Amino acid sequence: MVTIINSVLKNGQDVGLISVRWRDQDGTRREDIFRHNPYVYLDPDNMKALQAVGDKQAGQPRAAYPLSKANFARQLQEWRRKKSYDNKAKWVNGIKMDGVVSVVEDSDNVTLEGVPLTRVEFRDARSRSSFRRGFDGLYASRTKHEEQFCISPPMDEESFEGLFNDAPTHTLYFDLELLQFYGDGDFPRYTDMRNPRHDVQIGLNKAGLQEMSMIAVYADWID
Repeated sequence: MVTIINSVLKNGQDVGLISVRWRDQDGTRREDIFRHNPYVYLDPDNMKALQAVGDKQAGQPRAAYPLSKANFARQLQEWRRKKSYDNKAKWVNGIKMDGVVSVVEDSDNVTLEGVPLTRVEFRDARSRSSFRRGFDGLYASRTKHEEQFCISPPMDEESFEGLFNDAPTHTLYFDLELLQFYGDGDFPRYTDMRNPRHDVQIGLNKAGLQEMSMIAVYADWID
């Protein structure tokens, strides 16, 4: 049996729902839908605003500007105020400021120095992605929505584990690590500047300026 966990899309848009699908012992397809808020962790005392993408020079990383706690709190309040799809959100520094539904200090999660982190939850993964593009200093921000559901499900541990009782599940996890280049005379060894994929944007860099350096794989059924 295989249990499939993924985001629910409506009209091609993420709506903050998670689908858990499996087949029972009779082979009948089953599905449960859960509301789950994607999240980031942050330290309000150590936040930075990221330079707008349109303002940076080609091939250079975006600049980050320190924010005072009071300034960040004002921006966060604006994010919290704009929750409705029908209520047009304010744009600041090229970022649409909407989608925050919860801001709570979480004493169970701390920095290396022992400072409690603040958990910020969003109505959907799109809103969280927009937040990520606006700020630096985020924790757990690159974990996908489906993975966050598994790490912090909207139910108690026993109920979550019960989702898999009728569908024994193998775990396969893989991670691709890429070296990043900036095109300032230092290019990946096998760069083909004539390949149209060279100009495809991946994250903050171009596809042609990345070189795979490692593939890490974990599979729980092969020890």
